[in-house]
Amino acid sequence: MAIQKTTEAKDTNFQHCIGIKVENTYHRIADAIVIRYKENNADHDPLKNADWIVKIQVLGFPSKDSDIGEPTISGKWVAVDVTEIDKQTADSFIGKCYQYLKTIEPFKDGTDL
Repeated sequence: MAIQKTTEAKDTNFQHCIGIKVENTYHRIADAIVIRYKENNADHDPLKNADWIVKIQVLGFPSKDSDIGEPTISGKWVAVDVTEIDKQTADSFIGKCYQYLKTIEPFKDGTDL
């Protein structure tokens, strides 16, 4: 599973971006972590009412044949209430994470692979 989408040179949706435009970047989930959250939140936190969250790390690679150890084009951590992942219809947890990613920027108009 992956999401293919062009990464723009100065895409502010990513925490890490190499600074050049890369057509058809291959974005895949590197980590998906479930965290008990309720007792760790702060009043200004948009997830402050979540009991559990999922943190998803998405890395962008030049192609689907890139090894996980190769330099990445882009990187992003996404934190989401676990109930948003549960709403998705895929058969697996990771599949649900990919479906959720397709609802947010910068992945929502990407192509499923």
